[in-house]
Amino acid sequence: MSGLACVCGVLMLVLSIANAQQKTTTRNNMIYTFSRFGKNWTSSESACHEYYNGNLVTTPTESLQDYLASQLNFGWSGEFYWIGLKNESGWKWVTGNPLTTTNWDPVQGVGNCVVVLRVNGKWKQLPCSSKHQYICESIFTKQENYFRLNGTGRLHFISHAKLRQQEAGQMCGKVNKQLAVVDTQGLQDLVAQKLNMISGNEFYIGLSMDGNVLTWSDGRTLASTGFSNWDEGYPDIIDERDCVYVTKKGKWRNGLCTTPRNFICQELSPIILPTTTGRDFTTLDMSSTELGFNTTNTTTETSQNIDMTGQFATTIVTFPATTSNASYGPTRTTSVIAVNILLIYVFYFITI
Repeated sequence: MSGLACVCGVLMLVLSIANAQQKTTTRNNMIYTFSRFGKNWTSSESACHEYYNGNLVTTPTESLQDYLASQLNFGWSGEFYWIGLKNESGWKWVTGNPLTTTNWDPVQGVGNCVVVLRVNGKWKQLPCSSKHQYICESIFTKQENYFRLNGTGRLHFISHAKLRQQEAGQMCGKVNKQLAVVDTQGLQDLVAQKLNMISGNEFYIGLSMDGNVLTWSDGRTLASTGFSNWDEGYPDIIDERDCVYVTKKGKWRNGLCTTPRNFICQELSPIILPTTTGRDFTTLDMSSTELGFNTTNTTTETSQNIDMTGQFATTIVTFPATTSNASYGPTRTTSVIAVNILLIYVFYFITI
């Protein structure tokens, strides 16, 4: 049994290293994820939708093509990355838009699907059934996903994109926010109401487990707040399930931190609007290039429309895998072997 646990532990390490090599970048309110593993074109598009709530990247402008080309040379062995361009009675992007600007490599291939070359950022036709790495794009957030509790308190928003927990926390930090602290019944009810109105099933909040201690992203322990909303059977005391998320029904569960999920951010402190520009900040919307507000009071909450474009211009982020050095008691360590065996199967099916 100890030999099996050793082998499983090695495979867990291999899987962790593979996860660490995923690359994520942001630009103009979009998240770009560069995969580590190869899939055919259809499976790549499905993975972008399932794991990142997006699609294979579309590059209709020369500036975006140049940006992605600058991000490709990061030391991985893959030479080709699928993009969202396919020939189906004519070249079209996965969004349905026609092809207007091209970036073909002089040495053309054969096939109805398109990859971008790591060596120069140019496009090449290849058979859709061949397996290559891929690039996903997803919108960081949508303006209808902003809310405050009763028009007071800190601004929250629910991300439209899916990221691993550490990446989600990093993304919140880039807009003066942190993963949300849901420490009152009123805020919990509003979160549950909002989740029922948008896509997604699991949403990271700012609660994590270290041993048997649960701590919010603001440094307070769960016990000190006196509020929780666990789903039946949770928290599930299994090794490595250290990150807490909210289900579509508003219930809390804990799971692996490396699973991509939607997430909820809250502002660190109130944002003070500029007063010296003379600009009317009550009429800005998501297309603006400045940080603006369009506030509409209702009986239960205040809706805020905020543009994040200026916050994300040319920002590049590379994230390691989320790891834990926590020391667990006997209840958690007794299930390590079972989890390792499960990870073997996951690792096997990912790589075939």
